[in-house]
Amino acid sequence: MTDGGRTFHIREGVLDDADDPSLPWNPIDEETRRALAHIRSAGHLTLEQIGKVRVGVKTTADEVFIRADWGELGDDLRPEEELIRPLMTHRDVTPWRCRPGERRILYPHEDQAGRATAVALEDYPRAAAYLSQHRDRLVARSYVIDAGRKWYEIWVPQSPAIWSRRKVVFPDIAEAPRFAVDESGAVVNGDCYWMVADDPDVAEVIVAVGNSSFCTWFYDAACGNLIYAGRRRRARGDADQLATPPGAPRISSHPPSPVTSPLGGRPSPGRPRTRSIGTRCGP
Repeated sequence: MTDGGRTFHIREGVLDDADDPSLPWNPIDEETRRALAHIRSAGHLTLEQIGKVRVGVKTTADEVFIRADWGELGDDLRPEEELIRPLMTHRDVTPWRCRPGERRILYPHEDQAGRATAVALEDYPRAAAYLSQHRDRLVARSYVIDAGRKWYEIWVPQSPAIWSRRKVVFPDIAEAPRFAVDESGAVVNGDCYWMVADDPDVAEVIVAVGNSSFCTWFYDAACGNLIYAGRRRRARGDADQLATPPGAPRISSHPPSPVTSPLGGRPSPGRPRTRSIGTRCGP
């Protein structure tokens, strides 16, 4: 309906809890309810069943850890290069393609037995000098100290051991889906989700589904997280639910068929109906 130059889309239906009390209620009409029930009963694997969907790193002090001008710092304050990592943010991800931007992240963590552990600052005197300049700001993050962590740690560092592996990346907030495969080894920022997908065929099928008109329909129907200006916000639980074609983890080396909505929806504007999904990103 239209009122005073504004257009409203009115949905009538029922509250769908997907027979799972842990999921939020979502208003859907009867046709959509039947479609979702069909998808759920067909046994399609979800992203959660294929692999773990993770949120990106949360520094809680981006102005300290993330910069585009590391190279302009003085020699005594420029952190050691091995601690400066490429960074992937929502600005760097488009449908099918991604590339780390100019901003990079000071990542003072290393892997020890599969866990992120703070590096010893005495081994990195320049990083120590830089972080000490911002000590008051970092120590003010009392929750880091209270958790028994070092004052210079990133709050959510994720796992250093797996950044270099092939991963699927997509923003948490976007008007339309933007899924891409990253092979650059970049650290993923907290405004994106990501999941390891070592099998390139699996990664590309996830990206194909993620960028399809089905993905937009599915999230609107199953999750309903429309926020503002036409943008959709995906909570991690929402991302976990996305259904994939049968046999996705065992896709052959042949390119899969183009993915469109099972309800007959057309591809998103500007997207061809057929598309090779062999595009990756990286150096």
